[in-house]
Amino acid sequence: MTKAVHIDATDIVIDSEESDTILEAAEKSGYSIPYSCRKGVCSTCLGTLIKGEVQDRSINIKAPADSVYFCQAKPLTDVVIRPTDWTKYDPTSRKKLDAKIKKINWLSTDIAELVLRFPIGVRAIFNAGQYLNIIFDGQTRSYSMANPPHKNAEAVLHVRKYEGGLFSDAFLANASPNEKILVEVPFGDVQLTLDSHEPLIMLATGTGFAPVKSIMENLIHLNIKRPVHFFWGGRHEPDLYMSDLVKSWNEKLDWFTYTPVLSQPPEGWAGETGWVQSAALKHLKGHTQCSVYACGSNKMVSDARDLFIDAGLDIGDFHCDAFVPA
Repeated sequence: MTKAVHIDATDIVIDSEESDTILEAAEKSGYSIPYSCRKGVCSTCLGTLIKGEVQDRSINIKAPADSVYFCQAKPLTDVVIRPTDWTKYDPTSRKKLDAKIKKINWLSTDIAELVLRFPIGVRAIFNAGQYLNIIFDGQTRSYSMANPPHKNAEAVLHVRKYEGGLFSDAFLANASPNEKILVEVPFGDVQLTLDSHEPLIMLATGTGFAPVKSIMENLIHLNIKRPVHFFWGGRHEPDLYMSDLVKSWNEKLDWFTYTPVLSQPPEGWAGETGWVQSAALKHLKGHTQCSVYACGSNKMVSDARDLFIDAGLDIGDFHCDAFVPA
């Protein structure tokens, strides 16, 4: 039996099937609310339940309630919700595509570049900064595209190997060229507003560099010279696994600035030290008329959101993609 999901202060009413989360029901009806991990970890989808009752995994939540995970909450009654934002969305734009492994390149000891190619004539339509889901053994794993949207005959993914990871460890260990993979694309709230001229601050940890690379290569391709300051954080220098590419942008592009940040720097390190979100906030210096894109670990994304909003950044100017080990 369907339940009605009413977005507060609008005339929008969404039908939710019994198995749908609020996020899924919204997308099926042509609306998108902010999200990132879709696993109830990153807090991007948090919103307010004004009326009704929902179930978040095994917990029933009755209104009024703040901080409800709309990516997990399933309506038990008709509900009224207040998301942080909502936009129109074309549900037909998301498609399942058959892909094959083109090649696997190891960018570091634990990060692989997985290149997937689509059948002749098939293109994956996405915006810079978005991600796809790999459907594997009945489960899904999410990876951001590292390639720009105009190179959409394939998908380039940066996959960190996690010990015991279902996909990153078990699958990659035995994967070979031409092996088939089913993907669904696109997903994600990290997409650049191309007509904005506000300065752009991007933060990444680890493979959070993948969507940053997509965004940067898209800006370069479109000849958009928007001021960009990129902060890339890691424990050790090898964690910044494509630093030569980023340094080349820093040398060639007068609108781009690169600040590497290490929490455990080697002797003689010339970059910033500590947490990447703290380093970025220090450079903000009270100038909150900007857009912030944070991609990487859940802790970094969560901390960055709190720090920047406390410093005066509008919540609508903070965009994120939180990564969950896979």
